[in-house]
Parts: sequence; structure tokens; C-alpha cells
Amino acid sequence: MPKVLGVNVLGSALAGLLMFLLGYIVYGVIFKTYSEMAYGYTMADFEGTNPAWMIGGLVIELVIAFGIAKMLKVANVTGLQESVKFAVMLGLLLAIPLAAYNFIYGIHHSVPAFLINSGHLLVNFAIAGAILSRFE
Repeated sequence: MPKVLGVNVLGSALAGLLMFLLGYIVYGVIFKTYSEMAYGYTMADFEGTNPAWMIGGLVIELVIAFGIAKMLKVANVTGLQESVKFAVMLGLLLAIPLAAYNFIYGIHHSVPAFLINSGHLLVNFAIAGAILSRFE
């Protein structure tokens, strides 16, 4: 398997793609109406927007997955359970506090939106940890 900086590229890409897919499921299907209400958006607000911006979302997920993989490697974490626990810890200590910036400093101080985002991040990180444990 090809590696970059000691990280399995295939595993990292697969984790990133599944994280992106989960984002679609969470925000586009399961919590679609609820997250629109939590943020104060309507579907009309999105009319005319360029869907190419979604590529940026995919890039973000790929970078995050690569970062989790690299941190697992540096910390010498192996195995499914340990990888998931480590990735969730990263989510709790890094991803959620970073997401809290928008909650604190943004114009929408929506607790429901913050909870949806936080849950999404934790599940994403757990999924990444699980997938990456198979590509050590």
C-alpha cells in the first residue's frame, strides 16, 4: 500500500470518504430539517449556491482522516478498540473545542446545532479510528 509520511494513503482516503458520506447522511438526511431550523436557514437560502463548494468539504474530511492516521501512527496506537478510543479522544479534545469557536463567536448561538455538530464530529472520528485500524 502506498504511504505518505508513514500513513497508508488508501486507508486515509477511505476514512475521509466515509466521513464525508456520514456528513451527507447527518446533515442532508437525518437532521436536514432540524439542522436548518437550528441554524435559522431555509432551503431558499441555498438556492443559487455553487455545489462545487462541497469539494472543499471532501478535502477537509480527507485532511482530517490523514491527520488522525498520522496521530495514530505517532502514538503507536494499534487495534480496533484502541484506535477508536484514541480517535474519539482527539475529537473530544481538539475537534469539538474547535467547532465551539463558531458556537461562541458566531451569530447563531444554537445549542441544538452545536450538539448536532459535536455528535457528528465524534461519530466521524470514531469511524475514522475504526477504518484506520485496519490499515496500520
